[in-house]
Amino acid sequence: MQDSAKDLFDNGILSEESYNKIRNSETNPLFSLFWELRTLLYLGVLLFTGGFGIIIYQNIDNIGHQAILFVIAVLCIGCFYYCLKNAGPYKNEQVKNSNTFFDYILLTGCLLFLAFEGYIQFQYQIFGIRYGLATIIPTIIFFAIAYRFDNLSILSMAITGLAAWAGITITPLHVIDSNDFTGHSIIYTAEVLGIALCTAGWVLMQRGIKSHFFYTYANFATHLLFVSSLSGLFLSDGSERFLWFAWVLILAAASFMFAKKEKSFYFLLIAIIYTYAGLTYVFFKSIDWGGDVIVWLGMWYFIASCAGIIYFLVNHKKIIAKVFYPGSEIDTSNDHL
Repeated sequence: MQDSAKDLFDNGILSEESYNKIRNSETNPLFSLFWELRTLLYLGVLLFTGGFGIIIYQNIDNIGHQAILFVIAVLCIGCFYYCLKNAGPYKNEQVKNSNTFFDYILLTGCLLFLAFEGYIQFQYQIFGIRYGLATIIPTIIFFAIAYRFDNLSILSMAITGLAAWAGITITPLHVIDSNDFTGHSIIYTAEVLGIALCTAGWVLMQRGIKSHFFYTYANFATHLLFVSSLSGLFLSDGSERFLWFAWVLILAAASFMFAKKEKSFYFLLIAIIYTYAGLTYVFFKSIDWGGDVIVWLGMWYFIASCAGIIYFLVNHKKIIAKVFYPGSEIDTSNDHL
């Protein structure tokens, strides 16, 4: 930027005053408080809902269950009423809300709804042992709210609820009671859910329905697929272990291609981290040598791999430019990747 401004100044196109302003803006950039303020607002929402729950817990005998449920319901309805009143009409495209507090009031309403449902289930057992039903109801509602009000935070809550519902539905009660979640049924469910999320997000994006939601779907799907695949890798042995590792490599290749297409360093980093974890596990599980040899080999393996990761993190822009755009002159000062 400064080089271009200097050329314009030398050619007499830019005045000295304007040139000095550009230099000052480059050397002393403005500090943005955007993310700091958003973090404080989100923290305020969590503190409010958390503090509200603590007050209820400490005074439950004095207040009464019906009164508590009534207060939660009124606050929840008030939040949703405010959002419905101030929201614009539904659009398939991304909607920018001019009201700064709109998203936080919507999030507060959703958290209060969860508190209401959880409290009424805990106190009155309206769902009995049908935990899947108790999970899928807020999930469906949150999906509808996320699309109606164009909110990524609520979409994340909906996807999380969907994952919880899928896990609860295929898990017998005795497994939940014993807190044993190492069964392959959960792993396969996570694999199917990850593929379904990615497919649903892609189809909706192709149809132009909230296309910007696709990256949230892809993010959850990628982590679900990698984590479940690594779990399958860790719990298997023999030829099955190498099948799981091959699947991890396929996922890594898919993440790499997606990162290349979207110019996303995040998905490339995810692929590298999960693949490194799987490769390290297979490497040490495949070696059946003496104790001293494995210690020596392991030491050099971690030294070399850590050095490679550090080199990649330091030079990732140049590496990405060479891999993604071979033979092209890329301005690696651009931090898009």
